[in-house]
Amino acid sequence: MTTCTALGLGLRRAWMQPTLKTTQRIVHLLAHEHSGCPRQSQKCQSTYTQSMGFVTSSNPGVRLGVDKSECLMDEDIAVKVTGLSPNERVTVLATMDRDGNIFWSHGLFRANDCGVVDLSTDSPIRGSYDETDPMGLIWSMVAAPWLPAHTRMFQSRAIKPRIITFSVFPESDSPSDYLTDKTKLLASIEHKRWYKSSNTRRIPIDHPRLQGTVFLPEGPGPFPGVIEMYGGLVPIVEGRAALLASRGFATLSLSYVEGKGLPQTMVNFELSYFEEAAKWFASLPAVRSDGLGVLSLSLGGTMALWMAQTIPNIRAVVNINGMPYTHRFWTHNGVDIGCKTRTDVSLIQTNHEGMSVKYMFVVHDDSYLKPWSHGANLLTISGGDDLMTRMEHNIRFYEEFMPQDYRQKKTEFVVYPGAGHLIHLPNTPLCRVVEGADKIQEALNMTNPKHQYNNLLLSGGYPKEHAAAQRGAWQRSLNFLRKHLW
Repeated sequence: MTTCTALGLGLRRAWMQPTLKTTQRIVHLLAHEHSGCPRQSQKCQSTYTQSMGFVTSSNPGVRLGVDKSECLMDEDIAVKVTGLSPNERVTVLATMDRDGNIFWSHGLFRANDCGVVDLSTDSPIRGSYDETDPMGLIWSMVAAPWLPAHTRMFQSRAIKPRIITFSVFPESDSPSDYLTDKTKLLASIEHKRWYKSSNTRRIPIDHPRLQGTVFLPEGPGPFPGVIEMYGGLVPIVEGRAALLASRGFATLSLSYVEGKGLPQTMVNFELSYFEEAAKWFASLPAVRSDGLGVLSLSLGGTMALWMAQTIPNIRAVVNINGMPYTHRFWTHNGVDIGCKTRTDVSLIQTNHEGMSVKYMFVVHDDSYLKPWSHGANLLTISGGDDLMTRMEHNIRFYEEFMPQDYRQKKTEFVVYPGAGHLIHLPNTPLCRVVEGADKIQEALNMTNPKHQYNNLLLSGGYPKEHAAAQRGAWQRSLNFLRKHLW
């Protein structure tokens, strides 16, 4: 096991104030380290431009290259500018159009003695991020200045790629001007990032009750199977399931809320739905029947723990910021499960950013789930700055309720300092706030809404720390599922 034992007191002190300083304390408690990107030589080399795709724009001497014209979402790329004067300073922009909304990031860089800017080895002088990171311009993207700051780069289906344009301009104190004025453009190039490989099959479910999408790797199989679920504010998000399939797993991106015939709020769940989903998925010829994995986020993580408690065929669970307890009004085969968890709306907090539901659940001891019932292996991933769920609940879950032998032999508990609630795929921008305050208040039947201004829920996270967490959590999840399912 990775964490718990004598960590309780220190962690409890730490989570009381969700600040960056707090999460830095947590990292010392957990001795968790993020690997840095290896630096490459700064020397001029004759092979510098080999295998790079270059596009030249208005300035014939300046060239901008990306080593991969397209790749999967979890892959790094190398972006280089050549043909500059030694020590010349230029602005590099990354932009993306998502449903008519523009997202962008920028960095001011200084060329080396050979007139080269290499984003894999060069730190920006100033910009959207501040340290050497080959993917910095991608994960630091935010909404264009004319859009609401909370505008989200959201993509439900894993059909189309994210298309990012890298551009080079002269140094400027107002780089956002280049979003609309291209007259000083020196060079630009387009790069596509896919959720699934070209040979990964996407198959929408045709089932009288279940809703979702199956993704299968190339070949006949059978493959190790993983059920993937998102949180409770949207019907489905396919990206993680598609990328898992591209890495060798048969996956089911399972929708369980808001779809046709599904619960329309996060309250009235019939849990036999998840049993039926696991049974149906394991019966597919392309899926190995000797044990499934579940990888889920937020409320989906809670459902994953319930599945491990109830379904003997669940061998591995990755729970990302999911609550380890059940909620009221859930039924199983039509019978109320008798949960004693309650909500105290007086504990909902609001500030200028939005509404936080982190402290509103009052959890009875009998409400905690028991994923050890059938021996499933468990990886718990928590964001140190999660503003939707309380880390204390997972600490109690591990330290007070979980059998010691199970905790030591079959579990991992990892906290990523500075990460928020929505730990997504690598190299995706932070969503510090999300729309959905109205859905929470509707589900709770609140007659006097706490937050009526911007419909935003606090998710938490700091961009650089959250980006590191997403990269680390994805690789850790892959390794965990491979270890226990392959």
